[in-house]
Amino acid sequence: MNIYKVLTVGMVLISILLIYNSYEKKKALDSCIHDVTEECAGLFGYASELEEENARLEAVQAEG
Repeated sequence: MNIYKVLTVGMVLISILLIYNSYEKKKALDSCIHDVTEECAGLFGYASELEEENARLEAVQAEG
């Protein structure tokens, strides 16, 4: 096998690994986005309610 064939096979393998790695990263990012937008929606609402209650309590404390 000559050096050009070895280099060509090596470059093809590296390309495949890079594409696979990119695919795995995109899959992980898509999963994370799904979890945040779908699974954690209630958490964001709860955090917002806590902030509103905190602001109300600070106003009550400032009055008294």
